[in-house]
Amino acid sequence: MKHTRIFLFLLLIIAVLQSCKTDLDVTTSTAAKLEFSTDTILFDTVFTTVGSITKRIKIYNRNNSAINISKIDLVDSTSFAKYRINIDGYSGNHLRNIEIPAKDSLFGFVEITVKGNASSSNLPFFVSEQLTFETNTNIQKVELVALGQNAHFFVDSIITGNQTWTNDLPYVIYGGILVDTLSSLTINPGVKIYMHKNAIILSKGTLEMNGTLQDSIIIQGDRRESQFYNEPGQWNSIQFLPGSINNKINYTTIKGTVYGVIVGTFPIYGIQPQLTLTNSIIKYSTVTGMYLIDGNVNAYNNLIFACGQYALLTQFGGTYSVIHNTFAQTNSFTSRQTPAVAITDYLLINDVPYTDALNMVFKNNIVTGSLKDEYYTESRSAATASIITENNMLKTSKTWASSNLINKDPLFKDPSITLSNNFTENYRLKVGSIARGKAEYQVSPAVLLNDADGIMRVSPSTIGCYE
Repeated sequence: MKHTRIFLFLLLIIAVLQSCKTDLDVTTSTAAKLEFSTDTILFDTVFTTVGSITKRIKIYNRNNSAINISKIDLVDSTSFAKYRINIDGYSGNHLRNIEIPAKDSLFGFVEITVKGNASSSNLPFFVSEQLTFETNTNIQKVELVALGQNAHFFVDSIITGNQTWTNDLPYVIYGGILVDTLSSLTINPGVKIYMHKNAIILSKGTLEMNGTLQDSIIIQGDRRESQFYNEPGQWNSIQFLPGSINNKINYTTIKGTVYGVIVGTFPIYGIQPQLTLTNSIIKYSTVTGMYLIDGNVNAYNNLIFACGQYALLTQFGGTYSVIHNTFAQTNSFTSRQTPAVAITDYLLINDVPYTDALNMVFKNNIVTGSLKDEYYTESRSAATASIITENNMLKTSKTWASSNLINKDPLFKDPSITLSNNFTENYRLKVGSIARGKAEYQVSPAVLLNDADGIMRVSPSTIGCYE
C-alpha cells in the first residue's frame, strides 16, 4: 500500500512537471498558427486630423505549447494616414518576439489618424493597411480598413458678416462658434455638423437652420461609431443669447447634447432672444431638450424625447407658443425624477426666486413618460403669469381643463430604443390612438397646417407632432 501511494505521488509530480513543460516550451512547428477575434478591423468614418477611437483585437494561441510571434509588422504604405498599434503593452509598428503561453491570448489595440488634405474628394475615401504576424515562417494577416472624410473645421471661431454653410462637406466644431452681433449664419439643407466634446454653438446675431423634410440638417457629436449613436452629453448645446433675433431651426435633428437648445441666459442683459423651432427632433440630452430662460420662442411640430431630466424647462418667465409637439420621456438613460415638461416663471439664485412675466400657450401637445407627473407648472408671481393649457394629452395627477386628455396611452407605433443600429424611435400614432381628432385645428401660423411629416392636418386634427 505504501509503495502504491509513492508510485501515485510520483505520477502526479511527473504530470505537473509535464504540464509546466508544455506551457514553457515554445513550439517550432509550422502547423502551429494563431487565431484572431476578427480578420478585419473596420473603422467607421474618421475625419481628417481627428483621431479614431481605439479598436481591439484578441490574438489566440490554441496550441498545447507556447508560441513565439517573431514579427508583428504594420505596413505603412500611405503617406496621408497613420495607424498605431499596441500589442500586449508594446507600442510600435514593428514588434519582435512576443510569446503567448499555451491556450492563452493577447490583446491588441489599433488607432488611426488621417492627415489633412489626404484626398481631394468630398466623399469618404478608403484608407487600408495590413497587420502581419509571423510565427514559425507562417505569415498571417489582419486587414485594417477605415473611411477617411474631409471636412470644414472650426476652432473657437467668431462668425461675422453674413455667412452660409453649404452641403459640400461636413462641418466639425472644436470649442465652439459664436455668431456675432449684427451677423448671420445660414445653414443650408442637408448640412451635417459634428461637435467635438463640450463644443457649443452660440448666437448673438441670427442663426438660420433651413433643413427640409427631404434634406434635413443633423447636429451631433463627432464620434461616428455606432456605440455613440444614443450617447448623451457628447457636446454642450445651441444657445441663443439676449439680443439674438430672427433665429430659425427647421427640420433639424439635434442629438447627444448636455442641454439641447437653450434660449436666454441669466442675468438678462438685452433684448429677449427669439427662436422659431419647427419640425425638428431633439434627443439624448443629458439634462434638457429645450431650456428657455425669459426667451421668445415658437415651437411647432417638434419631437423631443429621451432627455436625462426635462424635455422642456422654462424659468424666469418669457413668451412662448408651444403647439403640436410630442414630449416623450418613455425611454430614459437615467433614474429621472423630474417631469418631462416644467413651466415656471422664476429662477432660484441662492434660494431667492427671481421672477419675470410669463405668457405660455401650450396646446395640442403630447406629454408622456414613466413618472406619475410629467406636466408641471408653477408661478411665483401669479399676477404676471398666464399659462394656457388646452387640448393636450398629459400624464399627470393634477386636474386640468376638460379639453385635455389625462393619463391616456398615446399608442406610439414603436418608440423603442436599443443599443444596436436598429433604432425605431417611431413616435407616430397607431390607428386606434385616442389622440386622433382631439386637437384644436390651427390655421395660423401656416407651418401648423401640416405635421412634421409634411402631411396636411385635418379638422379636428391629432394631438402631437404627427397627424
